[in-house]
Amino acid sequence: DAERLAGRVDVLVQQLGNFVARHNSDDNKVMIVNLASEFGRTLNGRMARVVGNPSREECQDAVLGKSHARVRVKVEGENEPV
Repeated sequence: DAERLAGRVDVLVQQLGNFVARHNSDDNKVMIVNLASEFGRTLNGRMARVVGNPSREECQDAVLGKSHARVRVKVEGENEPV
């Protein structure tokens, strides 16, 4: 039902927000893994800085199994966050 879905989305938003808060600093890097697109595969194994979290709509789509909710990262050597 809608209430249960909203609760699951709230939990995911909170978890990803906590992750971003813990990792959002200039000296705290994460490794990119498991990207499958042609461009994404070129990023796997590279280090990046966390710069943002997914929207609530992206989290809802993830809970519904439509897509993944991904944090935004700034990859070393790339101009735009991915």
